[in-house]
Amino acid sequence: MTGLFDLSGKIAIVTGGAGLIGRTLCEALAAHGATVIVVDTERERGETVATETAGTLEFHGVDVTSSAAVEGLVTDVLDTHGRIDVLVN
Repeated sequence: MTGLFDLSGKIAIVTGGAGLIGRTLCEALAAHGATVIVVDTERERGETVATETAGTLEFHGVDVTSSAAVEGLVTDVLDTHGRIDVLVN
């Protein structure tokens, strides 16, 4: 990756990732090399973002108004990827 930002190897979580702004942010982070965790309650739209965007993305259906659900998300991401580098809320 060349350019201003190189996020290769970074893990990014984007809440609201299925919406217009969220999708755009997911696409930008993935384009710069980040592994993007797309978080939203809109399963179909979130899965579409994760599958149609070039790069490494995965969808997690999480309601961020539930602290227990957010804790579960963080645990899942840390168990799978070992860290979280970028949060977009």
